[in-house]
Amino acid sequence: MRLNKIVAVHFSILLSAANILGSSGLMVWVDHAIRYETEGLSAYRPLISYLMGLSLGCCFVGVISAVNKKVASRSFFLRCMLFAFCICFVLAMGEHVFHEWFGLLLRFLWGGVSGCTVILGRAMLVSSEKSNHAHKDLSVLSLALATLPLIIPALFAVLVLNQRSASAICASFIYAVTVIMFLLSDTRVGAEDSILLDDALDSRSGVVGCVSLIVINVCFFLALMIVPMVMARSYTDFPIVFFYLIVLCLWFFLGWLVLRCCQSISVKFRVNLGYFFQLIALGCGLWVMLFGSNFIFVFIMVVMFLSNILIQPILFLMLGRNPRIKLLLFGVQSGLYILVVSVVLLVAVVFVLSVETVVSLFCCFVALSLSCFYLFSKDFHKMDS
Repeated sequence: MRLNKIVAVHFSILLSAANILGSSGLMVWVDHAIRYETEGLSAYRPLISYLMGLSLGCCFVGVISAVNKKVASRSFFLRCMLFAFCICFVLAMGEHVFHEWFGLLLRFLWGGVSGCTVILGRAMLVSSEKSNHAHKDLSVLSLALATLPLIIPALFAVLVLNQRSASAICASFIYAVTVIMFLLSDTRVGAEDSILLDDALDSRSGVVGCVSLIVINVCFFLALMIVPMVMARSYTDFPIVFFYLIVLCLWFFLGWLVLRCCQSISVKFRVNLGYFFQLIALGCGLWVMLFGSNFIFVFIMVVMFLSNILIQPILFLMLGRNPRIKLLLFGVQSGLYILVVSVVLLVAVVFVLSVETVVSLFCCFVALSLSCFYLFSKDFHKMDS
């Protein structure tokens, strides 16, 4: 994709923000519904519907782009954003005006088109021609992906936005701004980079990068999605806004410290440090399972965020350095980890799982990530700087 890099960063962050509004924007509503409207875990249904659509959209744009280059075109990108805006505009009117199942369908469709736009936007940041610049851009994106899922529900909680339509209202505004920016920019969208460098990674490295991203993102997003479950079932008198504010304060300090230090350390050390943080997360998860102290969940989220901000830009760049199938790799890895998260949530809703059971599943995924470290490290050393 040929595109001004600064504009590409703006596009990708805006589309990711709209994407996150579809999931994290529901966290306050889910918490409110579980605590005060006696909906139980069925309150997760709109979230699961959105995540299922998001998974399908990410996989669709990835798989289809491998056989039809027109998918990664300016017109398709624009149509997806306009369709997403229309869906969010309808949802913004309030889901009480139509049947609940129609609302779930709309959220599924929103997730589908959101997945298409966010993968196309993310792929804009990676070019095999300027890998160093891409690494910086992807670090900015990873910081946004790790911070927005906390800022959005914290802001909604502070403003007491307990309605499902609140996320759709904000997302429709973001899509409108993005469409205007896109129309005003001279943007060319393509499925391939213009030059294929000799150091482009082979298919095995692409698979390794995909597997690693799938596992660490399952841990990351599963921890995010079960926050209302943890708070409503274990801390009924503790407002969710305080939980998010505590995590944000810890995250801003530690995240800033890590990012400052990352400028002078090697890629290999960053990977090792990221997996060390996952080891801490595994220990915290086991503590929750054994002793039931769910407040330690704060530390689980912080260390998982730190792990992602360290590892995710490296793996994004690994996928992007395989230009011919870049969209396929980006789309499939995103679609698969979102699918795994949504399936876990669906099982939790259907079988009314306890918090400890869901945390045990989280620990299994962290353990899987750690067990794969030796395999992943064989490819990480290629990117050591």
